[in-house]
Amino acid sequence: FIYGNHFQDIDEQVTNLLFPKLLSINTQHFDFGASNFSKKNMQEDKSNTGRVTFYNELGIPFIYTLEANYHIGRKVNPPYFVDKENFPSHLHPRNLEVNNLLSPYTIAHFKNIGQAIAVSLLDAFQQNPHSRISQTPYQSIDNVKESIKKQVLRSRKRMKKRKRFVSMAKKQFKKAPANNTNILTFENVNYTSQSFTDL
Repeated sequence: FIYGNHFQDIDEQVTNLLFPKLLSINTQHFDFGASNFSKKNMQEDKSNTGRVTFYNELGIPFIYTLEANYHIGRKVNPPYFVDKENFPSHLHPRNLEVNNLLSPYTIAHFKNIGQAIAVSLLDAFQQNPHSRISQTPYQSIDNVKESIKKQVLRSRKRMKKRKRFVSMAKKQFKKAPANNTNILTFENVNYTSQSFTDL
C-alpha cells in the first residue's frame, strides 16, 4: 500500500491517485484500498516526512511512500493478463498467483512489485504498448481516471455529511442535561469507517 499527499483540487487528486490505481492493476499484491491520501496524513507526525517536506519546500506534488506488510497481505487483486501475441515476456511483471489465494511474501513478490512500478509509470504516461488496462473493466486510461474521480467525489461528500453529523452531535451534547445519556440519537445514520477517508 501507499501513503500519498492530499490535494483539494479534484483533478490534481485524481492525478495523484492514478499511479497507485495502475499499480493495483499491474500486480496482484498491491492493496489500493489500504492506501492513505488524506489531509491528516500530511499533518501532525507526518509533516516532517520526506514525502510531505518535498511537496511543501520544493513543490513536487506526486511523491509516495511505499509500505509493505512483513509477512502477508490482506488481499490479492484479480490477475489481468496482457496479450501474449508478439509479447516479450521479460518486460512485464508475471502474475505469481492466479487463484487469488494469499500466500506469505517472498523475494519474488517484492520483485513483482518493483516490476509493476515501472510498468505502471509507462501506463501513466501512456507509453506502454502492452498495457493490461484493456483487459480490465476500465478498458482505457480515461475510464480509470473517471472511476477515481467518482470515488474522490463520493468520499468528499461522505466527509461533509460526517462533519455535519459531528457538529450537530456536539451542539446537542452541549445543550443536553448532564444526566441525559441518550441525547445523541440520530435516525438512519451509518458512519462506518471507509477506505480513502478524506480524499
